Amino acid sequence: MTKSDVDNLEDGYRWRKYGQKAVKNSPFPRSYYRCTNSRCTVKKRVERSSEDPSIVITTYEGQHCHQTIGFPRGGILTAHDPHYFTSHHHHLPPPLPNPYYYQDLLHQLHRDNTSSPRLSQPTTEDGHAAVSSINPSEEGLLGDIVPQTMRNP
Repeated sequence: MTKSDVDNLEDGYRWRKYGQKAVKNSPFPRSYYRCTNSRCTVKKRVERSSEDPSIVITTYEGQHCHQTIGFPRGGILTAHDPHYFTSHHHHLPPPLPNPYYYQDLLHQLHRDNTSSPRLSQPTTEDGHAAVSSINPSEEGLLGDIVPQTMRNP
């Protein structure tokens, strides 16, 4: 539930309207949407409250099988909003991380490794390097994101 002048609130996903129906005892119709991702089966219903026309009620069915297209531009309650937990209607799906965050992190790690002098490796009591030298291409995705020194043994 959100107070809004517009019916279609931005939630980070793209939607295609596939229907609209009159709602019993309400002057406002209910609109039906499907996620535009061809593999995704999520649907949402959007309607105005008959008791308070400034409130838009959005109900989601299912879970997305893909990332959002970006951060919402505002206008909806999320788990980061202090009013989210006091609301009696939790119709919103949990927010997903920004897909560009990981790309930015990888770019920053790559830039730091190529532009700055090599950091000294931790050593054992006898002075030997505590971490074995592994070719980054052999480490896979984990090696690209998480430095060897931060992983569990």
